[in-house]
Amino acid sequence: MKRERFPYPKGDVYLLIPISVVVLLVLFLCAGKSYAADMLSPPDAPAVPGGTVSPSPPAGTDRSADGWISWWGVPAKDALLLGMWSLHTSPDRHERNTTQNLVGLQYKGYFASTLKNSYYKQSYFAGIVRTVYLKGLARDVDFDISYKAGLIWGYQDHYPNVGGFTPLAFPTFGLTYRRFGVDFEIFPSEHPVFSINLRFNIDALTGRR
Repeated sequence: MKRERFPYPKGDVYLLIPISVVVLLVLFLCAGKSYAADMLSPPDAPAVPGGTVSPSPPAGTDRSADGWISWWGVPAKDALLLGMWSLHTSPDRHERNTTQNLVGLQYKGYFASTLKNSYYKQSYFAGIVRTVYLKGLARDVDFDISYKAGLIWGYQDHYPNVGGFTPLAFPTFGLTYRRFGVDFEIFPSEHPVFSINLRFNIDALTGRR
C-alpha cells in the first residue's frame, strides 16, 4: 500500500524557505566571526603592584549584560534540553502530535537535538543558538531572547528540502531560575506553531558562566 504523502503547505511557506537560507548563511558567518574573535581574545590582565586589575570575563560568555547585547548575539548558555509540548494553529491541528519528547544539547553556541515532530516522525535538528537580549528580573531569575538557526531532517513529505534537510530559524524566549529554565518558541509558517521545553543549564560543568 502506497504511503500517503501530505501536500506541502500553501501560502507564504515557499517564501520562508529562501529567506531562511539567507538568514542561515548570515547567522553562521556572524557566529564564525564571533567564535574566531573569542579564540583570539587576549588573556586576562594580571594584577599590578600598587593596584589591581579586574579580570575580564571569558569572551563570548559575559552574562553581565542587562538588556540588548547585539543583533547577532553571544553564544547561549550550555544546557541540556528536555521535553517539548506544542500548540498548533493549523485547521488540522487535532491530527498533529503535541508531545515531541525533545532531547538536546547546547554547547558554546551550537546545538543538536532529536524530537518526534508534528507528523509523528523522528526528526533531527542542529545549528547555532545565540542570545541577543538578557535581563535580570529578580534574584536568580533571568529573562532572555535568543534564536536558533540550522537544518532539520524529518519533514521530507511536508516542506521543501534538499536531501531531506530543511532550513529553519526561529526566536526563543527563556525564563531561568538559577540553573533551571523554560524556553518558549515560535515556529514560523503559514500557521505558526508555539512550543515550550525544559532547559537545565550546565555551564558549571563545562566551565562557562
